[in-house]
Amino acid sequence: MSGLLPLALEVMDKEPSTLAMWGLAVSGGAVGYVAARWRRWTAWVTVGIVGLAAFVLLSELRDPDIGPAILRETNGRYPWHVVGSLALAIGMTLAGTRRSVRGAA
Repeated sequence: MSGLLPLALEVMDKEPSTLAMWGLAVSGGAVGYVAARWRRWTAWVTVGIVGLAAFVLLSELRDPDIGPAILRETNGRYPWHVVGSLALAIGMTLAGTRRSVRGAA
């Protein structure tokens, strides 16, 4: 019976995997980059969506019941993946807002 208790208490099976987070960050950042090159204001929409995802993921990490269990199951590496992937998505999006200097001179 004690062998079933850890299976029932796992929380990482309900959280996105690190591979999924990085994949979504790269694809979301690429969409944000292209959208920002098309119209600059769309970068704010993309950053808002990424910010909402950051709020959801980081609020689960700050939860007094779920947060310590996530850190225990991932040996403390999961928050670094969350922050890194979100920074990548925002960075790619904001890189799309930079103006090209090709035509200047």
